[in-house]
Amino acid sequence: MDFAASFSEMARACTCNHAAAKISPHDFLKSLLQSWDSITSFVLDGELAIPTDSGFSFDALVTRLRVRPKRLVQDVTKSPAIFIAYDMLGNAQESLMESPCTRTRAALRKLFDSSELQSSPLYLSASTDYLHQVEQWVGHINRHLDGIVAKCADAPYRPGDKQTNLKLKNYHSVDCVIGGYRDHEIGSAHNEILLGLFDSKSQLQYVGSAEIDLRQKKQVGKLELVKATPFHGRQPGEKSHFNSFPAGPWQPVVPEVVVEASYDHFSDGRFRHGCTFLRMRPDKSPLDCPLEQLSGSNELAPILKSLVC
Repeated sequence: MDFAASFSEMARACTCNHAAAKISPHDFLKSLLQSWDSITSFVLDGELAIPTDSGFSFDALVTRLRVRPKRLVQDVTKSPAIFIAYDMLGNAQESLMESPCTRTRAALRKLFDSSELQSSPLYLSASTDYLHQVEQWVGHINRHLDGIVAKCADAPYRPGDKQTNLKLKNYHSVDCVIGGYRDHEIGSAHNEILLGLFDSKSQLQYVGSAEIDLRQKKQVGKLELVKATPFHGRQPGEKSHFNSFPAGPWQPVVPEVVVEASYDHFSDGRFRHGCTFLRMRPDKSPLDCPLEQLSGSNELAPILKSLVC
């Protein structure tokens, strides 16, 4: 997969000769870590993001890897990606993999304080030692941010180590309409209810699913089956960017049953990581489940302002 072609603006911004290699991100990072003498400038850990009018778009990132060259040029021009750096893993002189977080962060800050990265799509992630600042950031979780990462100041770089890295998330609840289900009995991979919310035109939009166990299945009760889908636009059967495994067939139902579910992040018109079933809401009408429940400011300015470019 040619990441340099898919994110050409990043390739132009990076000084590492390996950036154009057609290898996976894992092998790319591994090759860099095993060949420090070949590093021209620096190695950063961070995340690609594409800012849009509706917030950061994960779908836009995945689409970059699949579109044809002509469309790719248009996407790069219309919605350029940015890279938000979290940590510095090394530079031309040394590896910082075993250095404490305080030192790697200082090295990263020094890099961004230089003129080398001015007017580039590389951003320095916000960082703080103060709890009151974190409390302000928490307000952006769910709409703009997936979560906030807390790191041990004296710990070395340990990707995936929950002892030294902890991701903080906000969980919210939302009332949704059941528009269908998957079940082992019809050949599905999971027992789950398929959830929808009504848009401003009173059309039911598919927003995600919630797995249910046998006890919860009894709570949901018998659903009235229909042949036609109640969802407008995107359908549950369509391939998802978030899950590479086929979910199997699904059964449409009359959209008349309301449930409450919890979620941690909503973007691109769907629950990014699925939902958790909480309880039945027999007191709620389906039309009392609008997409507006999830509305909020899509303005990315407060987020980008906290970054250094």
